[in-house]
Amino acid sequence: MSVEQLNHYQVNCSKKEEQIRFIQSMRPSDSQRNMAALITTIPFGWMADVGNYSGQRQVALGRKDWMLNQILMELNRCP
Repeated sequence: MSVEQLNHYQVNCSKKEEQIRFIQSMRPSDSQRNMAALITTIPFGWMADVGNYSGQRQVALGRKDWMLNQILMELNRCP
């Protein structure tokens, strides 16, 4: 899921455990973060990876992890 899609993710407290596992599975690995950081530092890298540069940049900057953490905090408030 992209950061934009995560921004519109709907928490369902009746499926709390299932959603927690799903969100945790979406967390980028260290190698994915490193690759994203590398791609975003290549001059004109955005031209080579037109469709996914924004997504890679969001991973490299930690924005995706932040969004996942926000969803997890919302799930933790569920009874």
